[in-house]
Amino acid sequence: KVEDLNPVTVHKEILKVLGGDVINVQIVMYNLDQYPTASDVNMSIDAQINCLRIVFLNWFVSSMLEFLNNFQTAQ
Repeated sequence: KVEDLNPVTVHKEILKVLGGDVINVQIVMYNLDQYPTASDVNMSIDAQINCLRIVFLNWFVSSMLEFLNNFQTAQ
């Protein structure tokens, strides 16, 4: 969860996960060293993506970019 700590903001939660994990991925690679054929499955992927609620606030994005730009100019 990402919150806006500005006390006068209307939208406190800028990013929130609705449910469990944001993404859950399970990758299984099968060992087919002995007698592999073209039709064998050598990998399976199971992915679950949950819902995100995003509130776009232009001033928040602009202030974050300004903050990151300070590191670029210091380089």
